[in-house]
Amino acid sequence: MQPVARQDGPERPGAGSQAHAIGAVCIQLQSAHLRKAAPVWLREFLPGPNPFVEISINGSRIVGRSQYSLKVLVDKAFGKGIFYNLGRLEDDTVHLAVGEKVWKTDKERGIVLFDVMFYKSIHRHKTEDDYVMGIMSLIMYEAMDLFSGDIPTNQLRPVVVISIELNGKTRVHATPRAFSENPRWHSHCEVLALRSKRTRLILEVKNGKTEIGHVDLPISEILRGEEQNGGWWPLSGSPAGRLRIEVELKALSGVDGDVVEL
Repeated sequence: MQPVARQDGPERPGAGSQAHAIGAVCIQLQSAHLRKAAPVWLREFLPGPNPFVEISINGSRIVGRSQYSLKVLVDKAFGKGIFYNLGRLEDDTVHLAVGEKVWKTDKERGIVLFDVMFYKSIHRHKTEDDYVMGIMSLIMYEAMDLFSGDIPTNQLRPVVVISIELNGKTRVHATPRAFSENPRWHSHCEVLALRSKRTRLILEVKNGKTEIGHVDLPISEILRGEEQNGGWWPLSGSPAGRLRIEVELKALSGVDGDVVEL
């Protein structure tokens, strides 16, 4: 997810054109179907490829990258040249299951499937209930006193599952497992924050499938502007459990260009 949409404003006498952010573009990579290029005999001795995707604007600065693992690859680069014109979002702001071909040296190497969504930025003086404020950054620092009589202390493997609830709950991140009733994660994630009285941030502390406790916060209350908000929050459902988090709102900022390259 990366705010990349910019628009040139009118020129002023003696000054160049002005650019301002007009919204945020969210790109969700679904899957890739790629053809193997290594000889058959080589595939038997080397580990299989572990590709990832980089996203750039007009072939310049990289603004996003999918998860990847540092392993020996059969191919260093499967290919590139997947172009998606952001102008297509002007009339239709949501494009789902977009399939674009991957090319390398004029040969087709496969297809990447992804979703593209554009969220327009609306000035704050407007009165609409729902509008995009920016990118919300969350840090899950630690928790304390997660002891539960139902789970022996030596079997605690707590994680924090982060979800956004608006017309349904969407999971956006989960911390690694810890091994303590006073765990420390220092886990970070970023999500697109939609300012609404109905939008809620839900943090669930779980041990496997068992919930130890949760925090349920309305985004409109914890983010009243471009600010940081953090500290300890009591865990509902836990006798004494507490969760320390930090929430920060990052204002939308544009990146020059109007073509996304994957």
